[in-house]
Amino acid sequence: MRRLLLTTIFLLPLVANAGPKADRGVCAELEGATPGLHGLCVAYCEAQDLGDPVKAESKKSSLSLLLAYERKRGPDDPDMPCMGTSGDRGTPPPAAQCGCWTIDDLRTALPNPSACVTNGDYHDASQSDKGSSAVLYQSSMLCDFQGGDSNVESKSFHFLQSHEEAAGCAALWSYHAEQTNCL
Repeated sequence: MRRLLLTTIFLLPLVANAGPKADRGVCAELEGATPGLHGLCVAYCEAQDLGDPVKAESKKSSLSLLLAYERKRGPDDPDMPCMGTSGDRGTPPPAAQCGCWTIDDLRTALPNPSACVTNGDYHDASQSDKGSSAVLYQSSMLCDFQGGDSNVESKSFHFLQSHEEAAGCAALWSYHAEQTNCL
C-alpha cells in the first residue's frame, strides 16, 4: 500500500502534464505591455486554449475575454498572441456574432469610411460616396445598417437579442474601423 502511494505521488505530475498542450508561453511577449493584457492572454490562450477558432466558439467566456483584451489593448500592443494573423491587425474575433452585420458586410459597404465616431456606447461609421452606414447603440441594443448598394442587404433598426450580440457587433465594428484606419 505504501509503495502504491509513493508511486502515485511520484507519477501524478507526469500524468498531469501528459496530453495535448495549450499554447503555453505564447503570452510572454505581453509581460511589458499594457497592464492586464498578459493576464487576459493567459486566460484566453493558455488556461482555456482558445487560440483555435472552433474551440473559441464553443466557450461562452471566449468572446468576453477577447473583447476585454481589445478594450485594454493600446496602439502598440499586439493582437491576441494565439490568434492567427495575416500581417494586418489579425482576424476578427471568432466568436463575434452580430445580427446587424458581418465583417464581410462592413468590408463591402464601408471599404473606406469617410467618418467613424465611437464613445463606448455609440458606434457610427459611414461612407458618403456609397451611402453606406453602420450604427450601433449598445445600451439600447439597437443597430442600423445601410448597405448603400445591392451587394449588401440593409438591416434597418434591428433590435439585438442579447448583450453578447451587442458586444459582438461592437467588436466587429471596432475591428473594421481599425482595419480601415477610420479611428
